[in-house]
Amino acid sequence: MKKNIFVVISSQYFFKYITLKSFKPLEKKYNVHYVFNEKKLDYKNIKIKNKIFYTLNKQSSIRSLYLLNFLRISNHNKCKTFKAVTEWYYPNFRAFKQMFKQDNLKSFYISYSKIFFKKIIMNLFSIKLISNFMANFIYKKIKIENNLNEIFLKYKPDLVIYPTHSWEPEVVKIKKLSDLYKFKTFYIIDNWDNLTTKTYYKFKPDYIGVWGKQVKKHALSIQNFKKEKVFTIGNCRFDNYFNLKKENFKKINQNYILFLAANIRVDETYYLTLLNKILRKNKKIFKNTKIIYRQHPQSKDLTKTKNFDDLENVIIDKSVFTDNQVPYFKNDFKLTKKNYIPLILNAKFITGCATSIIIEGLIFNKSYLVIAFKKKIDEYFNPKWSYENHIHYEGLEKVDNINFSFSEKQYEKKVIKMFNSKKVNNFAKTKKQLKYFYHKDKLPYDKKIEQIVQKILR
Repeated sequence: MKKNIFVVISSQYFFKYITLKSFKPLEKKYNVHYVFNEKKLDYKNIKIKNKIFYTLNKQSSIRSLYLLNFLRISNHNKCKTFKAVTEWYYPNFRAFKQMFKQDNLKSFYISYSKIFFKKIIMNLFSIKLISNFMANFIYKKIKIENNLNEIFLKYKPDLVIYPTHSWEPEVVKIKKLSDLYKFKTFYIIDNWDNLTTKTYYKFKPDYIGVWGKQVKKHALSIQNFKKEKVFTIGNCRFDNYFNLKKENFKKINQNYILFLAANIRVDETYYLTLLNKILRKNKKIFKNTKIIYRQHPQSKDLTKTKNFDDLENVIIDKSVFTDNQVPYFKNDFKLTKKNYIPLILNAKFITGCATSIIIEGLIFNKSYLVIAFKKKIDEYFNPKWSYENHIHYEGLEKVDNINFSFSEKQYEKKVIKMFNSKKVNNFAKTKKQLKYFYHKDKLPYDKKIEQIVQKILR
C-alpha cells in the first residue's frame, strides 16, 4: 500500500516548487496531495491532481507568529543575527528615527512608544527563568483550525513536506498536527538566511533541507538539530539557474555595470550617485559605459517614480515593472529568461549591497562588488551594518569573484579595477568555492527530494 504524502504550499511564493515539478518523482511511488492555503493562493489555474485547500484563523495565526518572534528574541545568545533582526522589528531610538523618515510615519513619539513598550514586555518574558515556560505556554494555547484537523484526520499522511521561510503560521501548525497525528515532517528551508534571521526552532520538525554546508553548520550549532536530520539540497529556483546557464542568450551591445537592488532598509540613491560620479570623473576609462539599476521586485517603493535625471549614466531597468505584475517568484521562467538573466550575463560586473543575489551572480560566473560601507550621513541601518550583522555572509571574502568595499575611496578603486580586468573567471574554481554556501551536484533537485523522502520513510 502506497504511503500518503502532503506537500503544504502556504503562499504564492512557494508555487515555484510546483512550477518546477520538485515533487513529481514522488507521485509515482506515493499518494501525493498538494495542500494549499486558500486565502493566499489563486488556485483556479493550478493544473495538478489531488488538490486540498485550507484556511487559517487570523487570531491563531497572529499568536503563531508571536511565538516565532518570541523564540528568536529569547535566544539572542545563540546568534548575533537574531539580535540584529530584533532591532529591525523593535528598533532603538536612533534606528527608529531613520525608519520614521523612510516610512513617513505620522506620529513619532506615539509610534515609538508602542514599539518601546512591546520591546520591554518581550525582553521581560525572554529572561531565562521564564522564557521556556512562556514558549511552552504560548505553544499549547495555539489552536488548530477545524478544517485542518479534518483534512489530516481524513487522509492520515505519513509525511508532510513543507517549503518554508521559517516565518509562517504553518511552521507551528504543522508541528502541532504532527504531535497529534504522529506523522513525520520534512521542512525545506527556502532561503539562505532563514535559520539565522527568522526564529529559533524550539519545536522542531523531524528533518530539514538547507542550501549547503554553511547553513547546515548553522542548523547544528545555532538551531541544535542533529546531524542526521539535516540534508543539503540547494534550492529549486537556483538549481534551475544552472540549467539556464547552458542556454544561449542574446548579447547586449552596451558596456554597463549592473546595480542590483537589495530588499533592505537602505537609500540606494546615494550609492547610485556615487557610482555615477566615479564614471563621470573617469570618463577616459569608462567612456560610454552605463549603470543599469534593477530595483528589487518586492520593494515597497517600486511603484514610485525615481528621478535620476541628474545621473546621466544611470538607466532604470523597466522590465522589473513587467516582472512585478506576476506574483513574486511564481517562476514565470519566460520572464526570467527574457529580462533578468541576460542582464546578469552581459554585465561587466555586478554591484550592490550584500544579498542572496551574490549567489545568483556566482552561478552565472559574474564578479560582484559588495557595498559594505555607510554613507556620510549617519544611518543606523546601512550596508555596513547589514553585512557585519548577518552571519551567513561570513566566508564570502574567500571567494575570488566577490570583492568588498569598506569605504568610498576603496569603492572607486575597485570599480575601476574590476572594469579594466581582462581576466576570464574560472568557473570550475568558482563552483568549488560556491559549494560551501550552495550545494549542487549532478543529481537534479527533484531526485534529491525523492532520495531524502525514501530515507525518511524507509
